[in-house]
Amino acid sequence: MKRKRRNQVLDWTSARLLQGLLGCLARAPEGPAYFLASLAGKLFWRISPSRRERALENLFLALGEKASPALAKESFSSLMKVALDFVRLPSMLRRGEFAGRVDFSGFTPLLEEAGEGGVIFVTGHLGSWEVGGVALARRRGELHVIARRVENPYLDRLVFRGRTEAGLVVHPRRGGMRPLARALKEGKDAGVLLDQNQRKRGIFVPVFGRLASTDRSAAALAFRLGRPVVVGFALREGKGFRFRMVPGGLLRPTPGEKEGKDLEGFTRRIVEAMEKIILRFPGQYLWLHNRYRTRPPGEE
Repeated sequence: MKRKRRNQVLDWTSARLLQGLLGCLARAPEGPAYFLASLAGKLFWRISPSRRERALENLFLALGEKASPALAKESFSSLMKVALDFVRLPSMLRRGEFAGRVDFSGFTPLLEEAGEGGVIFVTGHLGSWEVGGVALARRRGELHVIARRVENPYLDRLVFRGRTEAGLVVHPRRGGMRPLARALKEGKDAGVLLDQNQRKRGIFVPVFGRLASTDRSAAALAFRLGRPVVVGFALREGKGFRFRMVPGGLLRPTPGEKEGKDLEGFTRRIVEAMEKIILRFPGQYLWLHNRYRTRPPGEE
């Protein structure tokens, strides 16, 4: 299907307006800025009934009777704070404040256990994934990731520049996992977000008890290159720009998984490690994503 031609004037105007707004938020005092981000999340909750319903459905699937509208609403505010994290990152880095805002103490033993060579870091939309990626890049020297392009080309350049200036090596989705495999072979690290619906070539594994199409890339890279998978998240501490790197575990394919080339079994173990941390901090998770959109063959 031919893609609809975009309005360049509208794209440019909206990008400049957003850049100006984000610039103001980046320079605003931390407390008021994050208070406004939290309010924006609550407003998003009120005006988005379809996303609100999906978030509640996903949260109930994961937590059962422990699920509540208050937790779902908190996750909307958390999303807005992640957007604010992204625009405040450059100034934090310029002022040399970033390292002091991210606590690595509980994560360091896992990095030491992973040993020398490239590591496959797996995370999800919990806490602040933008901060987590930059923290690992700064700590380890380089982190290669694949990112979805923004449809507005001016916004796309803005996001791409922000991520690369913060220390990430960003590759487009076109080309698959080849750039990550290349980086791992050179002893560099790769980062994978593993909790989004995979429309094509996904592996169906249980996610909070329901089958979901899941990216196979982390498992495939581990099988192919023999590198360990480290699950972890940057969890927010308090209401502003302070974080703690929380480990979810270090995983390697078992001999049985290797022999049977069991990508599904290894992916399931990665997802289970992620779920354990998500369930500890449900208010910081992105419940509004349509995680179960792609269904297994034969299932309506």
